Amino acid sequence: MVPNAGDILRKHWDTWVSLADFQKIANAGFNIVRVPVGCEETPCSTLFVAGNADNPPDWAYQKFDSDPYIQGAAPYVDKAIEWARQTGLKVWIDLHGAPESQNGYDNSGHLTKMPGWEKGDTVKQTLLVLKQISDKYATTAYEDVVVGIELLNEPQPSLLPSLDILKQFYRDGFGEVRSVSDTPVVFHDAFQPSSAWNGFLTPSDNNAQYGTYRVISVRFSGGPPLNEL
Repeated sequence: MVPNAGDILRKHWDTWVSLADFQKIANAGFNIVRVPVGCEETPCSTLFVAGNADNPPDWAYQKFDSDPYIQGAAPYVDKAIEWARQTGLKVWIDLHGAPESQNGYDNSGHLTKMPGWEKGDTVKQTLLVLKQISDKYATTAYEDVVVGIELLNEPQPSLLPSLDILKQFYRDGFGEVRSVSDTPVVFHDAFQPSSAWNGFLTPSDNNAQYGTYRVISVRFSGGPPLNEL
């Protein structure tokens, strides 16, 4: 690890995104910012805590024994939320990376052909992080700006042991949020057809009620929607 990696990352976090960027988003007519965070803090090039195969993400909430990552980005999530509040935007917090990777993609924090999430204690560890996120951001102090908590970005069941394990994780993660408040919970469809989720989370499950939102990537404009949330 680079000896001054923490200093390098803090300089990046301090300068990569600013209040002015949030104002530009609001001025462009958008009303929500999706803030990706990692189990220990954020992979994804969307915001300050960027990470990819060449620039691993920081892990703010938990750091596990095998992780080479630098902690320290959690305060920048708070900064992003405050900027959203100042500019009239809402925030959707997205758990973008799980221990050992839920999909093997670089933006999960582990670029690998054999992601290890769902094995060992990784699901339990992820739920502990969701508890930390929920205990803070699903409270009344943030209800004016945090309008959703996404339990996990793009899990890939074809590379994981079981879709059933993912479904149980979703149930448990939903329960973590609901133990605090009725903040909306966002689920990624895990690249499965809608029929795979028939009967999943009914009103008998903590009064679960949901709708489907289709997300289209501009990289594939003109094609079918890539994901359903």
